[in-house]
Amino acid sequence: MLAASLQVINLLALQALLTLRFGIFSIQNTGEGLCERNSRGPDRFTFQRYHWDMLYAGAWYGNPASARVMQKCGMREIDNHQYRSGTREAVVTSREFVLTCLEWQRMHGPLITRERLQIKPLFMSHPEELAQIGGLPEVALMLMQPTIPWPAQETAEIITESEFSGGLGCRLGIFGKDGHLLGCIGIGPDISISYFLDPSAWGQGYATEAVSAFIKDCLLGFYLD
Repeated sequence: MLAASLQVINLLALQALLTLRFGIFSIQNTGEGLCERNSRGPDRFTFQRYHWDMLYAGAWYGNPASARVMQKCGMREIDNHQYRSGTREAVVTSREFVLTCLEWQRMHGPLITRERLQIKPLFMSHPEELAQIGGLPEVALMLMQPTIPWPAQETAEIITESEFSGGLGCRLGIFGKDGHLLGCIGIGPDISISYFLDPSAWGQGYATEAVSAFIKDCLLGFYLD
């Protein structure tokens, strides 16, 4: 059984050091990916809740398994450092790793998958589609920003300005299973949610499915009360 989880429960120490330290797993649980999976939680916690710029980690030379875990989590080896090991009663060399917030964002852009739709980032290939939906009179009249019609140049600026950056204040696309853009959903810095859908998707439960999934992800991902 699991002997100990990651030693990141002490948040005061973690905040001071910005360092991820791995706990101890029993021998029968090694090689099962437990450490890798458990290390992703602290990554998200530090970057999304505290907006830190980077996270450090280290592994003793002679411990290639821990080094592989950090590499699989996207961390880069940058240096080595010597520490005094009380257990070994000697100075040992540690392989030092780093993961920046920007690198983490690129690897872990939001993706919410449900039975009929996906919520994921918008890209610069989407401004025209977004403008067509948001610029429809029946949609624009219920929103604050769109005009009728809504210029694609404005939607391109909005996509760029509200790109996911690990924290509040982002907009994502709502896509059907076939990849067709159905609309947009986002959460503001004031923790307010907004969304709109193509009228062709109205009355079919897409809004309820998208908003409920998005709320759940925001509550968990941003640690909201």
